[in-house]
Amino acid sequence: MRVSTNRPGKREAPPAPEPLAPLVDAHTHLDACGAADVEGVHAIVDRAAAVGVEAVVTVADDLDSARWVTRAAEWDPRVYAAVALHPTRADALTESARAELERLAAHPRVVAIGETGMDLYWPGRLDGCAQPPPSARRSPGTSTSPSGPANR
Repeated sequence: MRVSTNRPGKREAPPAPEPLAPLVDAHTHLDACGAADVEGVHAIVDRAAAVGVEAVVTVADDLDSARWVTRAAEWDPRVYAAVALHPTRADALTESARAELERLAAHPRVVAIGETGMDLYWPGRLDGCAQPPPSARRSPGTSTSPSGPANR
């Protein structure tokens, strides 16, 4: 049996495109792109900077990655962090996890809360996903907002 040597992460990077106007990539996963340490973070962010990306927000999707993105944001001044649990991991949101996420969110390099939301993207795979409480399911035209349609 022959094992392929052309696996993701083993290929040569494509040539860089023309530089962009200065911008911030507000949703990256540096760890999923192969960064595991300071040098890996610098390498990826340097590559992005070469085409006009001045800063990135690297986003957590579980508690381990929330810790990691917070550390990564300390390693490079062009990196900021977003911490939370992905909606498909909502069943892991214990009181202990919530307390740690709140502590991490207070870090000066954490600029957002994310991955968050009601993840209904994975039809048939919603076990463990956050579900809206019954009180959040309202009939069309109702609102609790003073300017909502029911209050006009």
